[in-house]
Amino acid sequence: GSGLCDGRGSTVMALRSEKRSRAAVMLVTVLACTSAVANGGFFRLPQLSRSIQMLPGASGRSRKANPDPGTLILVRNGQPDWRLPDERFIGWADPDLSEDGQMQVRTAARLLLESGHTVDTVYTSQMKRSIRTVWIILHELGRIYLPVNKDWRLAARRCGALTGLDEEDVAKHWGADLLEKLKTDIHTSPPPTREAPEDVEYTASRERVFPHLCDSSEILDTESIAEALGRVDPAWKAVTKQLGEGKNVLVVGHQLSLAAFIAHMEGLSQREANALLSIPRGCPLIIKFD
Repeated sequence: GSGLCDGRGSTVMALRSEKRSRAAVMLVTVLACTSAVANGGFFRLPQLSRSIQMLPGASGRSRKANPDPGTLILVRNGQPDWRLPDERFIGWADPDLSEDGQMQVRTAARLLLESGHTVDTVYTSQMKRSIRTVWIILHELGRIYLPVNKDWRLAARRCGALTGLDEEDVAKHWGADLLEKLKTDIHTSPPPTREAPEDVEYTASRERVFPHLCDSSEILDTESIAEALGRVDPAWKAVTKQLGEGKNVLVVGHQLSLAAFIAHMEGLSQREANALLSIPRGCPLIIKFD
């Protein structure tokens, strides 16, 4: 069956990938987490493995002349302080973590600590919820001195006019056909911010702004799934360089940015990567390379 995170204490479940990407065999581990329990008791990664094994503790940084690849740790940010239901599009809205979200992240950090995993460098987006997640993890690991690379390309998908809306709102304002295309077509973009309805509690005008990138052609007003996945490529290349030097890398991101990383490792298409959008908040995924 598929790999799972069953939420029972600090059990470490490992998933052996049957695919080989760039001649590397991956061992993927999901550490049990509170958000997985909230998700119905399990977390499935349908595209990854066919077998489950127990994983011994991480070996830490290699000191060989030609070091073994480092370990990659992926963590989705904790629950944001989002007063709207979680099923609404959050996009580039920039709330901080809620108290529950901070608790999720502390649990994730303690699982990493208990299972013997170490971190040498960190990558995250420039959004409050991801940065706060990093701060809490590094504090719990006793490694607040580590460098943190903040890359806007790891931000959540920009939802444009959909920010703060749920599926019912989308169908009401733009029709059921658009809603269906947004679910099934990775090249369909949400309506632009200027079309945001005024009768909602949270409007797109409250999105995160990156002043140093205002004139950049890379910043789109709204993004299709394919565009959001594609912009992660430079960040992935930077991370793989660190892994190749034997460093253990923590990446704290959002659903699509983490799905993009998994797609690169597994050689998945963007359409297949879109099927991975069920990563629970604050649940560490440990990826080791042979």
